[in-house]
Amino acid sequence: REHPDVGGLSPRDIRRHLSPAVSADVLGAVLRALADAARIAFTGSLAHLPGHTASFGAAEIAMWEAMLGWLEDQPPRTVTAAELKGVLGTSEGAIRAMLYRRRVSGDLWAVTEGRFMLCDHVAMLVASAAVLAARHDGGFTAAQFRDATAIGRNHVIRLLEFFDRIGITVRRGDARVMRADHEAVVGRAPPWLAAGTA
Repeated sequence: REHPDVGGLSPRDIRRHLSPAVSADVLGAVLRALADAARIAFTGSLAHLPGHTASFGAAEIAMWEAMLGWLEDQPPRTVTAAELKGVLGTSEGAIRAMLYRRRVSGDLWAVTEGRFMLCDHVAMLVASAAVLAARHDGGFTAAQFRDATAIGRNHVIRLLEFFDRIGITVRRGDARVMRADHEAVVGRAPPWLAAGTA
């Protein structure tokens, strides 16, 4: 009721609001039981009341759908308001406001300040990182992630630092290892791997 534009809360955010604190395992079990009983529902990694969807104005919905159409056949990538201005044909300010509202609603992640990625795309790249971690004892390197996803080096560094920041990966020297609860943070998705690396 107070935040109709928010799509829900992540388990991590729910834990922050609980007093006394509970472990991630206990909270995960409670949330699964509530979902099984249809008391709550999940969209990606966000828990919300059944039937709740974030509400947006018609202009923002049109911008969002146009952006999704543009991204549909592209590999996972970040977007900025500046590059979407030419695609959507509207002001950069309006696009930036839409992107930030969609981040709050749980549709986008802010990878860096002003650079966003669809939640589904983040989940796919996290699944790709998990595949690499399973293949390499001691973790995977930025170069291995770059080769597996065909994402440019500068973007790979930003993505991996973002993964570290949200608790998906832990850096150990030049390598990164996966946190066991990464799907609880970003949701489950098939890995996105470049041709020849699957």
